[in-house]
Amino acid sequence: MSNQIHANTDIFQQFEEAKRSSGKFLKLAPGERRTLQFNVGKIAIVDSEFEGKKTGGKSMQFTVIDPKEPMAEKVLTMGVKKAEGIMALLKAGKALLDIQKIGTGKDSQFVAIPL
Repeated sequence: MSNQIHANTDIFQQFEEAKRSSGKFLKLAPGERRTLQFNVGKIAIVDSEFEGKKTGGKSMQFTVIDPKEPMAEKVLTMGVKKAEGIMALLKAGKALLDIQKIGTGKDSQFVAIPL
């Protein structure tokens, strides 16, 4: 019986790793905090979309790497207004940032602290 439980524990760890490494976009849950290395050379401004339809606004797409997973380059997307603090830090030469998402939906904010 203990072998079966151990095997199940392994599959749960594998599932969490697969979840983290799959897909190119990085999503932060409300209250989640991550340390991210921003690649200033790979920032894009794109038309915002919601459920496949253009909204008329603009979004920032930041290419980031979690220092704990240096081989997994991801894209962090947020509205232009929400990216103001991050852009100011990047402009000042700070590319390793502690990012925390506060709130959900349109009321969410991203707090960035340089490391």
